[in-house]
Amino acid sequence: GLDYSTIQNDLDFYRTVGNKFEISPLDDFEFTPAHGYGVAVKLRAETEAYYAGGVRKLKKEDPHAVIDGFENAKLWAREQLGSVDVHATRAPVTNENMVGRELEIIASEQLVEEQDALVACHVLEHLEEDDFIYACHLAKKVGVVEVTVAPYGLSSTLYAACHDDPESDAIPFCHILSIHDTMFTSKDVSL
Repeated sequence: GLDYSTIQNDLDFYRTVGNKFEISPLDDFEFTPAHGYGVAVKLRAETEAYYAGGVRKLKKEDPHAVIDGFENAKLWAREQLGSVDVHATRAPVTNENMVGRELEIIASEQLVEEQDALVACHVLEHLEEDDFIYACHLAKKVGVVEVTVAPYGLSSTLYAACHDDPESDAIPFCHILSIHDTMFTSKDVSL
């Protein structure tokens, strides 16, 4: 996965009004590199090596891929979720720069209830004007929280993904999603 400065091991952190956090400039939260200037080529090569039995053999139930474009990511999500129709929840563009500021939560709402499985697609590079290269993976026991902050009085919306997979060795955690990161869920799930 990607490293986030916003990781919190308290699943209620981003649901609690008054909590404060900061997004590091190292997160690439608001900036997406131009095509060829990010890590897409490196991650694509690593993914292909995994499938070929290289560095680490992927489990069938834990697939991931580097995918060019939203429509291809949506098709991959449909395949992973076994669903003909999927719903995309894309992290919004904020109204102002959020990086390096103390951000206080002024409102919070569960946007996507915890799913048995969803596909998370993280933006790696610009592909075209409003399309991206994504690192996508199947995630289990994940929900999305809509978080409102207002560092200078004008509100902006952020999304936090909260992971709580009891079958995983990882400690439950939440993190702020970068702008344009997209979560795909089965369409029949109420949002």
